[in-house]
Amino acid sequence: MPDFALPVPATYHSASEHLGEPCLPLESHNAADKQTASLGDIEIRIINSNNSATSYEMKMKRITINDINNAIQKITRGVEQTGYKIDNYIFITTETINKNVEDYAANLYEKTGVRCNITLLG
Repeated sequence: MPDFALPVPATYHSASEHLGEPCLPLESHNAADKQTASLGDIEIRIINSNNSATSYEMKMKRITINDINNAIQKITRGVEQTGYKIDNYIFITTETINKNVEDYAANLYEKTGVRCNITLLG
């Protein structure tokens, strides 16, 4: 099973280079998001903008509808607390993706304005 300790900062740095935007400080991706007040393991935000365009959540388990609902709650709290808007929320997982969960995530855009995707790593 992969360890996300190295891929998280590497992905963060790579995205920064690709987008041509500086990195914000990388929060502890091993801690619970509630402890760090982050919206995911990796947040891509355009500097001097109220948009946090994309947030990535890396999981070494199967993604559930509850995980997605928790993400939506985090996004709602984050917008209320910081004013930053999330356009995309992407789960990266090491486990198979249940079709019902994938469909649930895909249909959230109409309700929330946030695109939610689940990607299988490896």
